[in-house]
Amino acid sequence: MDIITILKANIRHQKSSFIGIFILMFIVSLSMTAVLTVSINSQKSDEEALKYVGFGDMLVMMDNMGQEEGKELIQKVQEHNQVEKVQVIPAICANFKEINGKSNGNSVMLEQYQPEKLKFRIFNENGTGYIENPKALKAGELYVPICYSTSYHCKVGDTITVKLMKHTENYTVKGFFEDPFMGSSMMGIKTVLVSDDDMKSMQKSIQEGSADSISEGMVLNIFQKKSSNLSYLKFQQELNKDTGVSGYAWISMGTSQAMGYMLILVRIFSGSLLVFIALLLIITLIIMNHSIGSSIEMEYANLGILKAVGVTQGKLKIILMLQYLLGALAGAVLGIPVAIPVIRIVNQITTPVVGILTPNHLALGACVMALAGVLVFLMLFIWLKLRKLKEITPVRAICGGKEDIYFSSRVELPIRKKGISFWLAFRQLTSNGKKYISVGVITGLLVFFMIMMGHMDNWMGEDGSEFSRIFDATEYDLWVHCYNEEIQGEVENTIQSYSKIEKKYQIQNVYLMMDGCQMMCFVCEAPEEIGSVLQGRTCRYDNEILITEFVAKDLNLQIGDTVTIAANDKSEEYIISGIYQCANDMGSNFAMSKAGYLRIGSQSLGEAYCLKNGEKAKEIAEKLNEVYGTKLMVTAERGFNEMSSIVSAVKALSVLVYMIAIIFALVVISLVCGKIFAKERQDYGIYKAMGFTARNLRLQFALRFMIVSLLGSGLGVILTLLLMNQCFAWLLSYVGISHIETEIVWMSVLVPIGMMTVVFFLFSYWKAGEIKKVQPRVLISE
Repeated sequence: MDIITILKANIRHQKSSFIGIFILMFIVSLSMTAVLTVSINSQKSDEEALKYVGFGDMLVMMDNMGQEEGKELIQKVQEHNQVEKVQVIPAICANFKEINGKSNGNSVMLEQYQPEKLKFRIFNENGTGYIENPKALKAGELYVPICYSTSYHCKVGDTITVKLMKHTENYTVKGFFEDPFMGSSMMGIKTVLVSDDDMKSMQKSIQEGSADSISEGMVLNIFQKKSSNLSYLKFQQELNKDTGVSGYAWISMGTSQAMGYMLILVRIFSGSLLVFIALLLIITLIIMNHSIGSSIEMEYANLGILKAVGVTQGKLKIILMLQYLLGALAGAVLGIPVAIPVIRIVNQITTPVVGILTPNHLALGACVMALAGVLVFLMLFIWLKLRKLKEITPVRAICGGKEDIYFSSRVELPIRKKGISFWLAFRQLTSNGKKYISVGVITGLLVFFMIMMGHMDNWMGEDGSEFSRIFDATEYDLWVHCYNEEIQGEVENTIQSYSKIEKKYQIQNVYLMMDGCQMMCFVCEAPEEIGSVLQGRTCRYDNEILITEFVAKDLNLQIGDTVTIAANDKSEEYIISGIYQCANDMGSNFAMSKAGYLRIGSQSLGEAYCLKNGEKAKEIAEKLNEVYGTKLMVTAERGFNEMSSIVSAVKALSVLVYMIAIIFALVVISLVCGKIFAKERQDYGIYKAMGFTARNLRLQFALRFMIVSLLGSGLGVILTLLLMNQCFAWLLSYVGISHIETEIVWMSVLVPIGMMTVVFFLFSYWKAGEIKKVQPRVLISE
């Protein structure tokens, strides 16, 4: 009973500490619950959607070979000892010409909408659920992935123009569907569903030779035997070795790879926020450490009295443990249900980007376990910090626990008359610096993450152009692929009428086989232009290739090793000359020279142009599309078209980090100011007796915290210089980048420093308003 009585009194007496710990843990709990729920539910939703639609373990998109040859290949795959069954789905590879009147060169796989084969789910009008009995498509109608609603601002009823040969066909968007395999905005090629009539019409046009901008193909939906214990990589190698199926494919992918692509954005942002949550937990520990130490120091006499009347050290530990733990527990418990609307908002934002519908219900088990682990860790931390209680004795409590001998700080400076408010603030800071170390460290951690998020936002650029560079191994402004070589000269004349061509070389991304595994290959006529070589050297000769670190790790390869590269029925051996990095296919790619590619392949390459006036590239692209239409493919955009969604998400994440950082800063100032003011109350009475006004004393108090904020911000800048590129590389490892060097934009440094300095100054000045209530007569009572 005595424990409960003392506990209640403590919470009432130190309610600011209780409320502060409650708010900090509430933010941590809310953030952690939201991040874990979105991450776990996204993973489960994609797995469930893949099973519901009917995807197997491997999808192979390939040319529609001759009837006998195609049947023979499919039979080989079906009869393989690791294959359960194979589902053959007709498909057409095409390119969009325009979406809502805007030029677009997106490659798509057109498949017939057949729910009996692949049960794609159609979204309702709001995108928050599915239509139970969707209508069959009529001629001229399409179902497109949900990501088109944000990437191209598509709506039901919009028009999409598809390239055929000398003419184009317009189609109407009937609705949006969920594609758990290729529906993410991070994936370049998309599946689009068409009607039976349109599929037959296109197939007829191809057979009659009146549509050479589209090609007929098929999708092999391959199921691995349940008894097979091979990994996807080994399964693919075994299947390709025995059947050669991927050698004929445009692209092949396993469900595990597809999930990696689909959830890239979720993983990047979840990783970012989990790092931030870890920093918030560290800050919470620092605040608890400061609060416990200050409370014991200020309540030294009362704690000694309690010991003198028979309250044991064990009971005191339990009381103080409960005092802090109850605040943390209340915040953690309340944060869980409050996270539900946050999760709903996040899912509304991420569904069109990720391409799958994620449920809003809590991942309660994982969240409770994570928060329970945090609370247990806090309990152990508090228990360790309460060891100071054994130093308290009734005798020492008589003098308030003060030391018998007092030494002044060596760093104290004399107080000057000119600018006395500043010098008094600085003197108070240096005479008791230990009390402010925690505030400085907290400021440094918050400023570090604010700088990092602001720098990420600046680095990506307004349109994501900088971020998109990691998807290209070389630098260029314009890329043109002429289907008819006779117009190449005319095209270049058109380009030169806008800007001088400083450099040109041929490049193309093609899929080839490396030691039985299909991978994207970057073919470059000028391999010396590849600037992202990390180790070794570029592929100078026709028997050399570059691989990424991720390929080297997955296939256990290193510089100097020999690999077999194949295209269709041709294969040659190549030596690995170096390690480079490129984010295409999440880093699962390699590069070779044009001369090396011609040993096994014959596909024509596009032309990359470096322009003197690079800003005119988009204008040139629009002109070429207008003049030549379906005779060429041209792009002035790097990376992929859906970059705007990523840029918007990063900006939103930056704003969220800034808001949480400011809330944490306010809580920290409130707790620390309260403790310091209570301790220095007698000093303010002395100052007022000497003639200082309340305004002067408040200014000194605020200046003290402003100085601490500036010093802590310096720590944040140092952490930024030391750790920022490593943090970026860790986050970008999800897209295949392991090394990154960025230059700090000082505006992204100055803004958070200025923001935190202003917040510390204004809020501490406001908290110091209690100084107005302090009168010189306080000295009598003291």
